[in-house]
Amino acid sequence: YFKEVNSQALQASLFNLDDAFKRCFKKQGGFPNYKSRRGRQSFTCPGNMRKIDFDKQLLTIPKIKDIPIVLSKAFKGEIRSVTISRVPSGKYFASVLVENNVSLPATRPLNPVATVGIDVGIRNLMVLSDGRLVHNNRYLDNSLKRLQVLGQRLYRKKKGSKNRDKARIRLAIQHEKVANQRRDYMHKETSRIAYDNQIGGICVESLGLQSMMMLQGQKGLSRRLADA
Repeated sequence: YFKEVNSQALQASLFNLDDAFKRCFKKQGGFPNYKSRRGRQSFTCPGNMRKIDFDKQLLTIPKIKDIPIVLSKAFKGEIRSVTISRVPSGKYFASVLVENNVSLPATRPLNPVATVGIDVGIRNLMVLSDGRLVHNNRYLDNSLKRLQVLGQRLYRKKKGSKNRDKARIRLAIQHEKVANQRRDYMHKETSRIAYDNQIGGICVESLGLQSMMMLQGQKGLSRRLADA
């Protein structure tokens, strides 16, 4: 079955595994995690057989031609690699690495007068030094009852059955919805701050979120910290 995929995709997986072990031995990260077939799956195509038809919205990778896709944006440049990933809800995504020879913009000197500080929290998601507040919508709390119901339905299904697989996908879709709500809201708020003409610099505090969640676990705040 190894012949069903191109050899360069298998080599790229071995390179990723080798890099993970090197980082582990250099104390730059933990031991590589076990990759479950139920979790996020991905493979990389670094070879030459990669092509995107922008007019017909078709993607071609080694051994698979003319895959219908929905393009998020058009681009110009040489395609270096294409990474295909599948999320637990069953959706597929293609991430394209392009070399377009565009240099990064020059950095500007920081103006202390136009600098804004951001304090993150639970009651208000962000508090800016100029007095502005960003509300915390608490998407996980709003969907918690639905997640509990779907989790109970998954638990009651027989292991290995098709109904259990359907229930697992429904639960994954609900988790994906919460994640998309968070990501959309955060992108909108951070874009609003970044494109403010009065702001020339942004300072954000760095928090050890994992340590805070462990300390606050007994007080029931770890879920709210993760939600924010």
